[in-house]
Amino acid sequence: MNLPRSIRVLIAMAVLVLGLAALLLLLTISEATLNIQAHLDEAPAWLRIGWWAIVGAVSLLTGWILWRILRPDTQSRSGSDNVAEPVSAAQIEEKIARAEELGADTSEIRRELSELQRRREAGEVHVAMFGEISTGKSALVHALLPQVQTSSDVRGGTTREIRTFAWQSPGGDTLLISDTPGTAEVDGSLDQQATDEAKRAHIVIYVTDGDVNRSQHRTLLELIALRKPMILVLNKTDRYSAQEV
Repeated sequence: MNLPRSIRVLIAMAVLVLGLAALLLLLTISEATLNIQAHLDEAPAWLRIGWWAIVGAVSLLTGWILWRILRPDTQSRSGSDNVAEPVSAAQIEEKIARAEELGADTSEIRRELSELQRRREAGEVHVAMFGEISTGKSALVHALLPQVQTSSDVRGGTTREIRTFAWQSPGGDTLLISDTPGTAEVDGSLDQQATDEAKRAHIVIYVTDGDVNRSQHRTLLELIALRKPMILVLNKTDRYSAQEV
């Protein structure tokens, strides 16, 4: 060890003292055990049996208490992974009615619930393009649906509102892709609009054009917490070498 000699001497003395203390404790326990055994040999059989029964019971009780204290807290760990029971429509309506009785404006909440109900009844699959500005979300929509008109600009922040594009499969299923405004603008005025659409969508496609930074990582964790299918897309891969990709 690369320690000063004085420190090493102190450590050696501490080890010596601890060793002597452990040896003394062992001798004391041994002596007490031998004395007890000598007395028990002269005692009646019932007393010997009763003594060792008490010693065994105390040992088991001590071991059980230590196990309860030191065992891994599996219940709390597994409990953190449990998904809360979904709130029913009746419970939501009850909370809204209570808020209205208190004078709260619930018009925005009712509009949101109405939109969710409409999407549920339509049987459409909604996909939200999500990502920071200038990552190429609109260009990706155009690559997926070349027949639709989308706009993109090198200046970034071209998409100022949510635009939805429809695609129908040969089987008749309708897929709606929502091109959301880019997040992380200077004023962040459109971040909430994009986040709300990601919450409504059935699938989220997170678009990035490089290594995920700290802000993007935090956003990804928030999207993952929604517990819905999500695809992470590395866009503009032509700017990188195969090794970088």
